[in-house]
Amino acid sequence: MRHKRYDYLFISILCLSICIYILSTFGCGGLSCPRTDTEPHRTVDVLLVYDTHATDAYEFVEACGCKWFEQTGIKLNIIEVMRIKEWKESGYDECLAELKSLSDGHDCDMVIGIGMSLSSAMVHATALVVPMPVWMGVIDDNYRYLIRLKMNDCWTLQHELAHAFVFTHDHSSTGLLTPLAWSCLPGIVLNSPCLNDEDISELQSNKFRDFKVLVPENDGETDTERFDYTDPQS
Repeated sequence: MRHKRYDYLFISILCLSICIYILSTFGCGGLSCPRTDTEPHRTVDVLLVYDTHATDAYEFVEACGCKWFEQTGIKLNIIEVMRIKEWKESGYDECLAELKSLSDGHDCDMVIGIGMSLSSAMVHATALVVPMPVWMGVIDDNYRYLIRLKMNDCWTLQHELAHAFVFTHDHSSTGLLTPLAWSCLPGIVLNSPCLNDEDISELQSNKFRDFKVLVPENDGETDTERFDYTDPQS
């Protein structure tokens, strides 16, 4: 199973007035969930990959990473940036395979890729007038170190990051790990960005996990290398 976040763009447009009200009332602070119990802290080294259209990807990850750190005590440390001409794949399995191929040989804990292919952009344009679910973010299953986003969406990035540290369940009924997100505008999500108590507790217990080791739910596999996404499994 792939962990992914869906966005019903057509229906989300109807929430525009609600979104404007929330933004005018609460501002950007509503996207933050600072906690005082985040120690000990951890630094995760990140390779950032983005296309020519995602020109502010670095600043986005830095800013969103600050919110993530406030909630979890896990710092995203961008140690290398790779700028590509374009993304070629649109399906989430294929996007993970593409990101894996680009990142092979780079020494880092996690890889974050941002941007979308031309075919994905066309699907998103269609979803504005024809109701359909479209995925916005995905993380690999086996090692939980590859994250692909289609756009600068802090809620989705934090959602996928949470999957990298919470293994006992895929989604929660409340908080950041809810399976669906509702947007009034691209990149502006109405869902809570805060992890619930159960999820934050598990995240803290897995904070210092080794990204080169299979996550517990896949511990039965014998492969000791990171999963080869050139032939993704369902």
